Amino acid sequence: MPLRYRRVTYRYTAPGADVEQFFRRIWDLNRQQTWTARARWRPPTDVLEGPLGLSVKIELAGMQEDDVDVALFDDMLVVSGSRVEEPVGGLDCHSYDCRYHESGVRYGDFRVEVYLPLPVDPDRVVARYDRGFLYVTLPRRED
Repeated sequence: MPLRYRRVTYRYTAPGADVEQFFRRIWDLNRQQTWTARARWRPPTDVLEGPLGLSVKIELAGMQEDDVDVALFDDMLVVSGSRVEEPVGGLDCHSYDCRYHESGVRYGDFRVEVYLPLPVDPDRVVARYDRGFLYVTLPRRED
């Protein structure tokens, strides 16, 4: 099944919204003291620029294509979705009393925002998911 790809041509941000969001995140971190499964996370991301445009590679191990949403704004690529926690090695810790000794895999909602440093051709953008990685090719607009 192909990735859901949509192009958004208009994005309005209220004045001061970025500052308000920054302080809201600081407040949430101080209140929670630790990251929880409900907190939004950002997967590892590579962004490369070449003579033909941009290439974006995002690590999304254990996810299906249906779990990922790719949107292109005028000056930003937004990849979002959610990774659901699955039992570790067949052990369901929701039904039993389990104790983690190490926890490094992030679950819940994620969001990656890549600001585009150059104009791209939205009609030639290609997104594909292969072996746990999302690859997005953003060709440079020929003006």
